Amino acid sequence: MPITINAYGSERADRFLVTGSETPKGIPSWVWALIIAFLGFALFYIIQYWQLPEPA
Repeated sequence: MPITINAYGSERADRFLVTGSETPKGIPSWVWALIIAFLGFALFYIIQYWQLPEPA
């Protein structure tokens, strides 16, 4: 049975300091490029195949 113990700052009882374990990181540039490419293709597809209904 695996057991995980998170003991950040356990060496000092008077101060709790997380160093390097939960630092926020930005979204990588390749993810942004992938999102922009996907949205661009979706917009292209919508523009190409959009058909307005004919007036009655």
